[in-house]
Amino acid sequence: METKEKIQAIDNAINNILLNLEDGISITEYSIDGITIKKKSALEVIQELKKLRQIFINKSSPKAVQFIF
Repeated sequence: METKEKIQAIDNAINNILLNLEDGISITEYSIDGITIKKKSALEVIQELKKLRQIFINKSSPKAVQFIF
């Protein structure tokens, strides 16, 4: 799974958890591409997914850009 696909999967997972919270269902464990997050509440799972998303974003962005003229 590429980084963009992982970020999209995390966004979908967060949306899925939020939709289930509206229905009264609390998801406390989520697995994406072999990474499992298990917490006591759905909000903690969302926070961890957001941290994981930020790690993937930082990992995919270049540290420096070089221009040659």
